[in-house]
Amino acid sequence: MYPFKHMLVGLKLNAQDEKTVRYASAIGGLLKSERITFLTVSGKPELPEGLRAKFPELFDSGHDRAKKLAQEAIDKHFQIVSGTSVECRAVEGDRLEEILRFIKENDVDLMLLSKKLDRGDGGILAEKLARKAPCSVLIIPRDQEPRITRILVALDFSEYSSDALEKAVKIASACGINELDCLHVYGVPTGYSRTGKSYEEFADIVLENSRKDFEKYIDRQELHGIAVKPLFELNERPSKAIAEVAERNGCDLVVVGARGRSAGAAVILGSVTERLLRLCKQPVLAVKRKDHCMGLLDAIFSC
Repeated sequence: MYPFKHMLVGLKLNAQDEKTVRYASAIGGLLKSERITFLTVSGKPELPEGLRAKFPELFDSGHDRAKKLAQEAIDKHFQIVSGTSVECRAVEGDRLEEILRFIKENDVDLMLLSKKLDRGDGGILAEKLARKAPCSVLIIPRDQEPRITRILVALDFSEYSSDALEKAVKIASACGINELDCLHVYGVPTGYSRTGKSYEEFADIVLENSRKDFEKYIDRQELHGIAVKPLFELNERPSKAIAEVAERNGCDLVVVGARGRSAGAAVILGSVTERLLRLCKQPVLAVKRKDHCMGLLDAIFSC
């Protein structure tokens, strides 16, 4: 799994930027990011090009002001991270399109963005970026403090889960956390009654098999001394179960493998991860495979 060398952080030029910058500073240090870019995107004025050519100072001043405000937030709230270069960029245009373009053109490994818990415009943009970005995405709730004391990893025993577990182990090691909560959500197949078993009986069978699969799966992983706490939840809605366990256990980071609808289109989040972003009150790190993502983004920009 690729390291998070280049982190992109979206700023909104509002009061939320303080917490976003502080969180980026903390997570950048934990991940030993080599480069952190703060990006703000302002809407492009819908005016004739003739006016833009005649009065360029009108547009330049707005662009410069946005960059100045962003830089002030960075200077005030970013804690210096040794070995990490920090840059502030401001561009005009559609926010979703410009962020995706920047990610593609600058080899970004991790995108960090804040969202409102009530979704709103900020929440919708965060979901769209998480869905389309060709890199891993960390979505933090508004006013989130830069604190990681307990991490929940959602596991379905796939290769995407292994990517998530690898990142969770690295973050846990950097935070001094010696144990990860590892959650597997299981369900009962709709045709269980044809076996002659009751719902409860078949749920017990699935649970027993899930425990065995968990042990085999964990034995194949590199944990670097980090212990795992196996958790199992019976729920037909995995995203709901993950969000509830994260809240119940007091976790302050949830890590999932961003499983796409196909290996070649992993840029598209799996439905569980998309719903989790809406439901979860904790920061969610969706780990993606970059090599599976760039082709679809090329197609998006070529349309």
